[in-house]
Amino acid sequence: MGTPLALRVHPQDRETLPSFLSRMAAVNGTSVLKFCSDMGVSYRGLINLNADDLKIFADLSSLTEAQISELVSWTGQAIGDVRMRFRGEIFVSRALRNPTMRGCPSCLKEDLDNEPGAPSRTMVMRGDWQLRDATICVRHQRPLVDFWHDASLPSRMNIGAHLALLKDQIGSGAMAGAPVAPSPYDRWLDARLASGTDDTWLSDQPLYAATTFIRLLGTELVRQNLWRNSDPCEPECAAHAAGFDVVSRGPSAIRDALERLAALAPAGTSTPNKAFGQLYRDMARAHLEDELFTDFRAIMREVILDTWPIASGEDVLGESLSERRLYAINAAAQDAGIGPKLMGQLLVEAGALNEIDMGQTFPAEPFRDLIAEIPQRVGNAEMCKAMGATRHEFEALATDGAITPRTKISTVKAPWLVSDWMALIEELDGLAIRVEGLGSDWERLIKARARAGLSFDELLRQIRKSSMTLAKPKAETGFSGFHVLKAEVDALKTRHTHTNPTLEGLVPAAVFGRQIGLRDGGKFLQFLEAGHSPSRLVQVPSRRAPRRFLSAEDIAAFRQKFVTPSMLMEETGLPRNTILAQLRAEGAEPFKPSGQDFGNLFPRSKAVLCVSQLSEARQRAFSF
Repeated sequence: MGTPLALRVHPQDRETLPSFLSRMAAVNGTSVLKFCSDMGVSYRGLINLNADDLKIFADLSSLTEAQISELVSWTGQAIGDVRMRFRGEIFVSRALRNPTMRGCPSCLKEDLDNEPGAPSRTMVMRGDWQLRDATICVRHQRPLVDFWHDASLPSRMNIGAHLALLKDQIGSGAMAGAPVAPSPYDRWLDARLASGTDDTWLSDQPLYAATTFIRLLGTELVRQNLWRNSDPCEPECAAHAAGFDVVSRGPSAIRDALERLAALAPAGTSTPNKAFGQLYRDMARAHLEDELFTDFRAIMREVILDTWPIASGEDVLGESLSERRLYAINAAAQDAGIGPKLMGQLLVEAGALNEIDMGQTFPAEPFRDLIAEIPQRVGNAEMCKAMGATRHEFEALATDGAITPRTKISTVKAPWLVSDWMALIEELDGLAIRVEGLGSDWERLIKARARAGLSFDELLRQIRKSSMTLAKPKAETGFSGFHVLKAEVDALKTRHTHTNPTLEGLVPAAVFGRQIGLRDGGKFLQFLEAGHSPSRLVQVPSRRAPRRFLSAEDIAAFRQKFVTPSMLMEETGLPRNTILAQLRAEGAEPFKPSGQDFGNLFPRSKAVLCVSQLSEARQRAFSF
C-alpha cells in the first residue's frame, strides 16, 4: 500500500473521478499527466477506471473504498463495448460520453467563491452533467451550458486545464444562463440520480430507457400540440416535461397519449411511422433488441396492433403477429380476392362497418370466417351444377327460401356457398329410400311443388316429419333425382286446401305499395324480402308460389320508420313537386342500403323533419 500524499483534497458531492484527479494534481502543483507519471499510475488507466490504477490512486489520495466507489459511480464505468454502469444503472455509452463537456456555471462559481484564488483545486465537475437527458441544474435553477468540445477522451478529461481557461468567465457569472424553473421531470431525474428515490410508475424501469422514452414521446406530443406549458422553455425541456407528465403515470396514460397521436395521423394512409415519428423509428431500430426497453415496446406494440390493420406474420417491434387483430376494407378485399367497393358493401351488410370508409378498421375475429368464405362463393350456374339441379329447380328453391344466399346485395354475382346446398342434399339423401327404379306413381319434387301449390320449404317440412315418402334411384345423384309419391302429394294438397290460413285482414304487398305511391311493385317487394320492414309469405290456393302480404301491424311498423312523397302529401297537404324539391334542397336521400334502389322511399325521421319545416313556414305565411 502506497503512502498517502501530504497534499490532498476531499471528494465533493457528485464529483467524477477525472475531476478529483485534476484537483489532486493541482493541489500538488502539477498537471494531471505529470502527476500520474510521478505517482506511477497510468493516466489512461485512471480515466478508464482500471482496477489496479484505481487502487494505487486511492491509496495515494487516502480514499476509502466507499469514496472511490462513489467517484466511480458518478463517472460511469464501461461494461462491454457500448454499455456503462452509472449510478447503479445501465446506460449506453453515448448517453454519457460526449465530446462536448457541459455543466452549471453557477455551481463552479460557487466553488470559486468558497475558496478564492485556487480555481483548479476547487472547481468540481459533477457526474449528472454528463447525462444527455439532464438539461438543468436543479439546485441553481439554471440551464447546463457547453464548456468545451474535445473528441479525444484523454484530452477532454484533463479537467483542470480546460477549467483554467474558463475561470474568468465563470467567476464573473457571464456564462450563467437565464433562470429556468425545474419541471417535475427535472426534479424526478435529480432525485433518482442522487438517491434512487422514485415514487412514480418509473421506479421499476431502467433509468436510461425511461429518460429516452420520455424525451421521444414528449417530442412528438409537443410537435403535435398535444401538450402545452404555460411557462416558456426550450424545446428539449418542453419535451422532457411533456413526456414525463405522461410516462410517469404508467401504461394507461402512455397508451392514451399514443392513441391520441395515432388519431392525428392521416386517415387511410396512416402508419405507425407517420403517427409516432422519431419515437417509432428509434423503438423499431435503435432500441429494437434492447431489453431495457421491453415494457415500453410492449405498450407501443399493443397500441399499434389495436390501431392499424397489421397482417398476420408481420413483425411489430420485434415480435411476429401470429393472427391479425384488425382489418380495413383494402386488406379484407385483398384477402377475399374481390374489389374494395364490393368488400365495403359486404362489410356494411355484415355489421362490421356503419358505412364504407376506407380508413376505418374493424375487429378481425368476428368477421374472419366471412372474409375467408367469400372466395368460396359461387354463382347460379356453378350452384346448379354442384347440387345436380336444373335451373328451374334452383330458382324455385331460392325463391321459396329453402336455402338463402350469403348476401342480399343484388349486384353480387356469386352469393351462394356450395356447402349450404350440399348440407341440404346430404340431409335429403339421409331421408330418402334408395331404389333401383321408380314407376309412374312417383314424381320429381319440382313437379310436386307445382301440383300441390306449395313452396319447396313446405314440401321439405313434410318430408322431414315423415308425412311424405322421399325416394331416389340408385343410379341418380343430385337434387333432380329426388321423387315423392303422387298420392301423398294429392293428399297434402287436399289437406292444405282445407287448412289454408285466412287472408282476412291482410293486404297484398303490391297493393299496399301502389297505395303509398310506389308503382314499381318489384322494388317494394325487394325491400320487404330484404327484411327492412316486416311482412309475411302466405300460400294462396290459386297460386303456385306463396305471395307476400302485410298485416295491420306490419303496415304500422312500416309507417313508423319509412315514408313516401305520396304519404307526405296526405300528412302535410303540400303538392308533390314542392315536397320533392324540399327533400332535394335539404339533402334528404332515399333509403338505399348498400346501394340498393327501392325507389322514392325515405327514412321517416329525416324526410318528415325537412318537409315539416316547409309546412310550418307555409302556415305562418298564410296566417292572419
